[in-house]
Amino acid sequence: ELVNNFDGTLTIKSEGAPTAITKNNGGATYDVFNDGLIVIDALGTGTHSVTLTMSSSSQLISQGTIQVLDSAGNNSLKTVVAPDSSFFVNDGLIDVDADLTIDVDGSTLDTENGLIDIATGVDLTIAGGTSGTVEIGSGTNLSGTGNLIFTGNVTLTVINNVFLDAPGLFFDTSGGDVTITGSGFSVGFGTSFGLNSGDSVSTSLFENFGTLDLTGDGITITSPFNNQGTLQINGGPGSGLKIFNDPLLDNHGNLILDQDGTNILDVNSAGLGTLNNYDYIQSEKTGSGSNPNIIQAELNNMMGATVDVDYALQLN
Repeated sequence: ELVNNFDGTLTIKSEGAPTAITKNNGGATYDVFNDGLIVIDALGTGTHSVTLTMSSSSQLISQGTIQVLDSAGNNSLKTVVAPDSSFFVNDGLIDVDADLTIDVDGSTLDTENGLIDIATGVDLTIAGGTSGTVEIGSGTNLSGTGNLIFTGNVTLTVINNVFLDAPGLFFDTSGGDVTITGSGFSVGFGTSFGLNSGDSVSTSLFENFGTLDLTGDGITITSPFNNQGTLQINGGPGSGLKIFNDPLLDNHGNLILDQDGTNILDVNSAGLGTLNNYDYIQSEKTGSGSNPNIIQAELNNMMGATVDVDYALQLN
């Protein structure tokens, strides 16, 4: 095993050529424990990679800081690879000051008690491959003003109820299929979160107090859902179908349907559910195409609530 103790610094850097550190020897399992500082950096000239690869079935446990830098300013590829059945446990800080990819194909990133900070203009990519897992919990802290990108098939497991308070981050799931499962998941005030084609949510509760964008088709939400922020339903190619499988959908905020191709909001499959509007629903068009926005549900517009039809709206 490799132990980086408190006040210790382990620097993984490249100076003009690719650098790779692999914790594996003859098939044996090695663990890495960090209670100090691990720096992943690229120096020198030219574009070259810096890679930290764990061994299968191993653990990288960090209770200190992992800092990602690009001192050379050449945008070199920096990657942490967690192979099959391995665990990357972040109980400290991952400080992402340069683009970083964490490859969790067949493995798990556990940050339910950790902090991840992403600097402005920087991408942290979670690459799920065929099947990767990220665990978050009530102790998860996401901060910064960069981009958190999910690619491949990623399962986001909520261990304890999570109130996502990350108003500066941009979340991008368009490059993969993200499945959110587990305990209650809430999008916090001022936070923007998006789901794209093929994504799904099956947590015990799903609430939106910020901005929730649903774009594309084949988005399925089986959780009991409550909107008190802005729920943006965006059209796109294909069926444009967004299904809320719970028989009741309550809107206490702004629900905006924006036609771009095909755009369908379905409650309880084939419109068998009820949409209660307590505040504001708008049908609009900013994209192309001529299809109407479609709501497949019984629509109850409560006293004092508004349905603003600025573009064709069809009720099924």
